[in-house]
Amino acid sequence: MINFIVNIISVPPLRYPEKWKPAFLAMQLGFIAGGVGLIGRDFLFYLTIQNWEPLVLSELFFASFIAFGFILHTLGFAKFGVILSCIAGVGSATAFIFLIGWNSFFHL
Repeated sequence: MINFIVNIISVPPLRYPEKWKPAFLAMQLGFIAGGVGLIGRDFLFYLTIQNWEPLVLSELFFASFIAFGFILHTLGFAKFGVILSCIAGVGSATAFIFLIGWNSFFHL
C-alpha cells in the first residue's frame, strides 16, 4: 500500500508532458510542502488571533482549489493543475493581506 502511494506521488503518469517529467517529483513535493505550511500557518492563527475564523476559512477555501490542482497534476493534467494552484495561491495571499488589514500596502 505504501509503495503504491509512493509510486503515484513520485512517478509521472503517461499523459504527463515529456518536458516536465524531470521536475515531476519536485513539483509534487512543492505541493505537499505548501499544504503542510498552510496547515501550520492556520494552526498558528488559531492559537494567536482572537477572531481567527474568517482568516482560516478563507485560507482553507483556497487550499481546496490548490488540493484539486495537486490531484490534477498527479493524474497528468499538469498545466491545468499548476495554473489552478497558482491562481488559488494568489487568491489566498490576497485574502490574507486584506483580512489582516494590510490592504493599503498591497498593490496587485
